[in-house]
Amino acid sequence: MLGDGLNDLPAQAAADIGIHFSTSLSTLSDSTTANSVIITSPNLSRLPELLEIARLTMRQANRNTAWAVVYNIVAVSLASGILERWVPGCRVDARGAAALMGGSSLGVLGWSLMLGRELREIEFRGCGGNGEGGKGELKGEVGGV
Repeated sequence: MLGDGLNDLPAQAAADIGIHFSTSLSTLSDSTTANSVIITSPNLSRLPELLEIARLTMRQANRNTAWAVVYNIVAVSLASGILERWVPGCRVDARGAAALMGGSSLGVLGWSLMLGRELREIEFRGCGGNGEGGKGELKGEVGGV
């Protein structure tokens, strides 16, 4: 739900996703708990930028989940000695398994840093190319209220 937080704050709090448009600090303090996203600009043209950020973030979350599942299946298989049938002595010990898990975390971290770069490019485009923040900022939490 979109709103300014003056008379629609209860409806925004009940909605799955609340988007608050405001330049006033008086409505901002109450809306931070009721809304998922706060846009500090009364301009509705920032909404497509917000949707693009949400799309990129969800794509990255799905990619990270898929990577972790596949990587863990491979790592657990190696740690259990599944390759010993075909390659004698090919087994990963506890230290190797720990290193593999660290590699998985580094992969997810690297992809998340790439997402940060994509989001900075969107921010730069959204502010007219001058890099000074434009006419308002998008603020919010990933994953809801």
